[in-house]
Amino acid sequence: MAEAFVSLWGRLGVPERLQLDNGGPFVAPKGLGLVVRLCLQQGVTPRFIPAREPWRNGTVEHFNDTFDKRFFRQERFGSLAHLTERARDFETFHNANHRYRSTNGRTPAESASDAAPRRPRPLAALPHDWPAAGRVEFVRFIRSDRKLRLLNRAIPMPDALVYEYVTAVLDLSIAPAAGNLRILRAGEIVATASIKIGGR
Repeated sequence: MAEAFVSLWGRLGVPERLQLDNGGPFVAPKGLGLVVRLCLQQGVTPRFIPAREPWRNGTVEHFNDTFDKRFFRQERFGSLAHLTERARDFETFHNANHRYRSTNGRTPAESASDAAPRRPRPLAALPHDWPAAGRVEFVRFIRSDRKLRLLNRAIPMPDALVYEYVTAVLDLSIAPAAGNLRILRAGEIVATASIKIGGR
């Protein structure tokens, strides 16, 4: 999967942020997965949407639905090379013609024309451990049990956060003992906690 991300970013440019769901490729059973480490090594901030709220990735889900119904299920492909070629044609057409509310009615091609894309570092040039800096963001809803649930942990939260959305920011430049997980509501730090990552 890391190769696929680097290939995609080589064509489209490296984003500043990447919004993710909480699925297996991104969050491994023991913690953050390879994709998150790759993002951090490329200077991308991964942002996890709240669990069980797929509508927060509405634009991506809409594109996936369009790709599936208007392209993938409408054609037959004789080979992987044929599928790849036709998928590129579909992507080019889509990016030139499909408008999204999230980009103020602009097409993906119009949105991309405003910025010079940043190219990814090759996989072979990346270290095999976690970087010393970078941020991972988790948007979570605090229920009546006052628990912030992330990375197989349930962290107690203040009463004032019940039925509120918070953003938990894991800052790799801060040592776990110093409270490297900051919990923010409306941009203000309301609690801190410690999370170990990659053996640190």
